[in-house]
Amino acid sequence: MLRVVLVAASIGATALVGFTQTDRIDTILAHPLQWDGKHVHVTGAVMRLEERTALDGRDYDVFDLCNAGCIRVFTGGRPALSEGQKLSVQGTFSSAKRVGDFDVDNDIETDEGSL
Repeated sequence: MLRVVLVAASIGATALVGFTQTDRIDTILAHPLQWDGKHVHVTGAVMRLEERTALDGRDYDVFDLCNAGCIRVFTGGRPALSEGQKLSVQGTFSSAKRVGDFDVDNDIETDEGSL
């Protein structure tokens, strides 16, 4: 009987490895300074997708990820994204930063290769 319990506990612990908890967009936006500089994992629908190219020629995409609120997301390259697509994003949240001549508030810069 003890062996069965130990095996079940071991299988349960193994199943939890790789499980990533998602953060709520509305919670992040309600207290942005508490999340500043932290790694986040959010899910939602892609809205207002824009494909852009930096002055140095690098491609990047900018979009809002919406689910009980919307948060701006920046990602390098040209991942295959479409309006309304359900997506999970991991990256670093910034409550405020300066990018070139622009002030950017409440955004996520994705981890490389996370999309």
